[in-house]
Amino acid sequence: RQALTKWIERLPDEVQRAKGVLRLDEEPEIPMVFQLVGRRWNLRALAERKNPPLGNQIVVVGPKGLVPEDWDVGLR
Repeated sequence: RQALTKWIERLPDEVQRAKGVLRLDEEPEIPMVFQLVGRRWNLRALAERKNPPLGNQIVVVGPKGLVPEDWDVGLR
């Protein structure tokens, strides 16, 4: 969770929205749904699924070219 918080703090203010599914180091067996709108964000456990996604996947919405290519450093 600490790496995620630092990543969120580094996002440009122009990011409008982000969402995805993450696995935190603290509880890697529980996929978490991540949602961000403006500067507000939350995490919740993904509802039971037969085949939950593996790894981390985040989609960021904002002006084109806003997010640098190394934006996910620290989240991998």
